[in-house]
Amino acid sequence: MSKHNKTFWSILFSLTVVFNSNIFAQSIHENKNDTTGLITHKWEITNLEAQGKKISVPPNSNGIMQFNPDGTAIIFEAEKGHKENWKYDNKNKTIMRDGNFVIIKISKDSLILFSDADKMKMNIYLKRVG
Repeated sequence: MSKHNKTFWSILFSLTVVFNSNIFAQSIHENKNDTTGLITHKWEITNLEAQGKKISVPPNSNGIMQFNPDGTAIIFEAEKGHKENWKYDNKNKTIMRDGNFVIIKISKDSLILFSDADKMKMNIYLKRVG
């Protein structure tokens, strides 16, 4: 095999890997039911990031968000839980609630949300706990 053929096949292989992983990442967000299914779990906040600074949230600090399939959510803050309604907007990749969250990344085990509630822009890192 000539040097040019090896280079060609290397480039083709690399492009195929990138293209396929891109399709997989998009497919999670393109299908509303799949994304809603990933959202509807109990999530624990692990980190917060704002103004370029990322801080860890101690485990068991009651930073919990639970999104239920019936469109209700329980958000725990400062040891108090409050119930609210939510829905997923597939077009904008947004969890619509009192103070919307834009989904930056989601998988079966982790979720990264962007929030600009109260004019405080931040990323919220969560891990699935239930």
